[in-house]
Amino acid sequence: MKPFIKIRHPQVGELLARFEPSDEAAAVVDPKAPPHEALRVLLSGGCLVDAVHFMAHGLPKREAVWWACLCVRHAMSACLAVNEVALLDTVESWVLNPRDEARRKAMTDAEPIGFSHPATWCAVGAFWSGGSLSSPGQPEVPPAESLTGKAVSAAVILSAVRIDPAGASERFRLFLTWGVDIANGGQGRPS
Repeated sequence: MKPFIKIRHPQVGELLARFEPSDEAAAVVDPKAPPHEALRVLLSGGCLVDAVHFMAHGLPKREAVWWACLCVRHAMSACLAVNEVALLDTVESWVLNPRDEARRKAMTDAEPIGFSHPATWCAVGAFWSGGSLSSPGQPEVPPAESLTGKAVSAAVILSAVRIDPAGASERFRLFLTWGVDIANGGQGRPS
């Protein structure tokens, strides 16, 4: 695996601190390793959920949310309701043009869908990406740095397990190849 151009951390220690790695992942990943090497170790060790968390926290926020949207659309395509498709369209619009109005609209549109749906977590990832968490006109409350990664992780993991839990490992690996493509400057689009 070649070095990632979109993951700007020279060592993975800071990324690992943003989520709680499993005991298995913590035992095999050197915090001083470069990101591409750490991901290779996680994949070869079968630590797929840790690899998702790692990628979700390592990618720049917009790219991470884009990755989550790709995963949700792929895994849930046969059962997305009209409002869920519209929500993904809103989030993807924010990815392409990250205006505060679009960020807030994504969150507003997500709330009626509920937090058990992966599309909602794409919207939450966008909302938590920056700006203020408070209502307009109120004192600014910036989101913690790790929040977008947490939301993206939720979207990707729910997408992998929701429809067919038995096939989750295969979907995790597929989704991670898309994440690697994005980390290398690609669009992560399925072929």
